[in-house]
Amino acid sequence: MKKKYILFCIIAIVILLIGFKLYTNKKEINEEKAASETVEDIRIPILTDTVSYINVSNSLKKTGTLIPVKKAVIYAQAAGNLKQLNFELGDQVAKGELLATIDAKKLQIDLENARAKAKKLKHDLSIYKELLEGEATTQETVDQYQLDYTDAKNQVAQLEKQVYDTRLRSPLSGIVSDKKAELGVYVNSGEELATVIDISQLKVQVYVPENEIYQLTENSIVNFTTDVYPDKKFEGKMNYISSQADETHNYLVEAKLTNPKEMPLKSGTFVYANFTNETQRQILAIPRIALIENTGQAQVYVISEGKAFIKEISLGQNYGDMVEVTQGLKKGDVVVVSGQINLKDKSAVTISKNISK
Repeated sequence: MKKKYILFCIIAIVILLIGFKLYTNKKEINEEKAASETVEDIRIPILTDTVSYINVSNSLKKTGTLIPVKKAVIYAQAAGNLKQLNFELGDQVAKGELLATIDAKKLQIDLENARAKAKKLKHDLSIYKELLEGEATTQETVDQYQLDYTDAKNQVAQLEKQVYDTRLRSPLSGIVSDKKAELGVYVNSGEELATVIDISQLKVQVYVPENEIYQLTENSIVNFTTDVYPDKKFEGKMNYISSQADETHNYLVEAKLTNPKEMPLKSGTFVYANFTNETQRQILAIPRIALIENTGQAQVYVISEGKAFIKEISLGQNYGDMVEVTQGLKKGDVVVVSGQINLKDKSAVTISKNISK
């Protein structure tokens, strides 16, 4: 009887321990579940915007400096003292006009001597040809005189060219914009004497980045404005778009305009060039502030079922505070524009406001 009582007590104790353990485990599970539900219920407040299409025009404005379409630097073609100097800084000169003369006395003497030598060799060659016909000389002697005569003629031609080059003429009609020589000074061959510019036509050269260059087409209209004539708009034409980018992925673009006589512009004037194409088009766009900072790939947070999901996107051109989206989003998607710093992928959120509504 006593043994049965002891066995009953042991079984009762075991049952009590098992019950206590099951109760403890259930309590821990309930506490963990409650804690998890508490974490999931924490929702981060954000501002959002709805992805939509906007109308844009291909507007591209650049600043630059006017430079002449035609420019010529006048170099001395022979060495000597400047005997004549027929221009001053700022003078208007015509194409072919004599600008300067270099003293050619020594060259003239050398030229006369070369002509005399060539004349004598021509006479001697004639004589030796007659002697060759009478078999009084050799063919080798006649050939040598022929060679000497040819060399003498070439020397005459070279000296005539040098004498001609002592008279410096303007290669174009324009204005003398730089003067580096004075009357009577000695100049060396190849030394710069003056610069002539033709400003009847002017041009602007600017560099356009890769993401904007495809907006532009040759022969399209370009509008110019300047602070010199604030109320005047000058019209030009785009005449060149580089097909090769530089090392920074920028392309050289050039536009020309005819210099108006009623409001003449000067070379070096700072201008604003508007390459706008008035054709309207629709693009899918988001505010730039929606982009997640400090990432190599363009990313945004997209809202779905109360959570923020990181989405990689591809971008196009910038339009003020908006940026074109070429891939990764569609119309109607909701993106986070404020509060991204507090988010991570799949964070639970609450929308405080949608700025597009």
